[in-house]
Amino acid sequence: ATADGTEVGTVTFTETAAGVQVSADFHGVEGDGQHGFHLHQNGECTPPDFASAGDHFNPDGVDHACPPTSPRHAGDFGNVTISGGSGMVDLTTDLLTVASGARSVVGKAVLLHAMADNCSSQPSGDSGGRWACGVVELDAGP
Repeated sequence: ATADGTEVGTVTFTETAAGVQVSADFHGVEGDGQHGFHLHQNGECTPPDFASAGDHFNPDGVDHACPPTSPRHAGDFGNVTISGGSGMVDLTTDLLTVASGARSVVGKAVLLHAMADNCSSQPSGDSGGRWACGVVELDAGP
């Protein structure tokens, strides 16, 4: 959700044999073009700037980069392309788990940034303000 509480998308994490599939579907996003998309270390989304989410999730203590570059923060997903306010991401990473443990996404925050991740500036890719934030929760299923 944005700082004013507007829902702008859904992000789903699914454990697969190849790793965790990250699927995101955004709508109503301000500003077409590239927007940085990351998993942050704290499951807190306190408006207006979402600073409470902390830094990118980085259990390995490595530098920031975008997929497929390795090493990179476990929470580095690169950019989502927004066109007409909408955009989608579908990627798989072996740096995260849905199951409990040191690499679990559960209880972390996903953030969509105002600008593109340049994939090189440290520690966060210079992707601008934190535009939308959501806390990852475990879906208990049907």
